[in-house]
Amino acid sequence: MQFLKKINPYLLLVLGAVIISFSGIFVKLTTVNSIASAFYRVSFGGFAFLIILIITKKKLLIDKKNLFFAALTGLFFAVDLSFWHSSIHYIGPGLATILGNFQVILMALIGILVFKEKITIRFILAVPLAVAGIFLLVGIKWNEFSENYQLGILFGLITAICYTGYLLSLRYAQSHSQKAEVSAFIMWISFFTAIYLSIPSIFQPQPVNFFVLNWQDGMILFIYGVLCQAFGWLIITTALPQIPASRAGLILLLQPALSFIWDMLFLGRPTGIIEIIGATLALGAIYLGSVVKKK
Repeated sequence: MQFLKKINPYLLLVLGAVIISFSGIFVKLTTVNSIASAFYRVSFGGFAFLIILIITKKKLLIDKKNLFFAALTGLFFAVDLSFWHSSIHYIGPGLATILGNFQVILMALIGILVFKEKITIRFILAVPLAVAGIFLLVGIKWNEFSENYQLGILFGLITAICYTGYLLSLRYAQSHSQKAEVSAFIMWISFFTAIYLSIPSIFQPQPVNFFVLNWQDGMILFIYGVLCQAFGWLIITTALPQIPASRAGLILLLQPALSFIWDMLFLGRPTGIIEIIGATLALGAIYLGSVVKKK
């Protein structure tokens, strides 16, 4: 949207990071299952983009090549959301979001191994920081955790892998397809993601109950979809091309950091000094891993 481009990109990126930091809180506040909450997120978000495109008189349709990439990216995003939402229900939005954001380490590693990007001191420092952070957050008390909590940690780490696939497919789409309106492309990704999530056999053996029991759940899911899936990512994708990667990585660190803080403030997550140190080290690793210089 043109008016967003007139706003200071740094302010936009901060606002976007703050908005999506509430994603996990919205998931945790609903009583619907993880697949259903993911489905409503992308469905409401997709329709929000549809309305935006209609109001701004932008092109709704995209070419076949972009449609293929939207379908591929949507598949990765569906798997990512299903694991992340499940992780949130087991271990809370703060830790689930931090674990999911370790995708930056995987992205940096793939960049080095596959795209021949130059390895840096930042990445060398990021790996041990990440290991230390995870150990302090979940390793010390591993045997004290319930099976569900341990499963939630595993799902959080799988989220990082799935999120990496999502970002790689999105990156490939942006560089190998005809340019399309960003809002239209994200809209189609959202709709494809919703389609995948609605097929029970892909993510779990039993049919998913998509029924929303009360108006509170409906309102939370609506806000979650429109605010986080649509508006949050729209302003982030608008701001990112205008900001150097190192600064963008630092600003986007607000998302997992604030998610952890919201978890403590709003959901009463019990957090001791060891967990705080672990979270700080993990966030430091996420930032360092987000910047890998090219040759």
